[in-house]
Amino acid sequence: MITVTEEKYLKAIFSVLHFTEGKVGNRLISEKLGLRPASVTDMLRKLDEKELIQYNRTELSEHIQSDELLDELANLLGNPVFDPHGDPIPDKDGIWR
Repeated sequence: MITVTEEKYLKAIFSVLHFTEGKVGNRLISEKLGLRPASVTDMLRKLDEKELIQYNRTELSEHIQSDELLDELANLLGNPVFDPHGDPIPDKDGIWR
């Protein structure tokens, strides 16, 4: 099961990925979430342990690993169109509705 905090991180990673070329740095995630880089690193390791992202310490390249995982996450969350804060959630093709 994914916690609210993990969901927040995954959303931030996905949001940053949308504007980069597939690589997300710790700094970008910490800026997006307003957290210290050390806190972000700890959570990225946890997300890696759950196999929700790939975490490379030297390069820090996180990405959602498969369409199957995206589908499972969407189904688990009830296929929402908006997050709890009212922000739109793109579909699995990256299209904002």
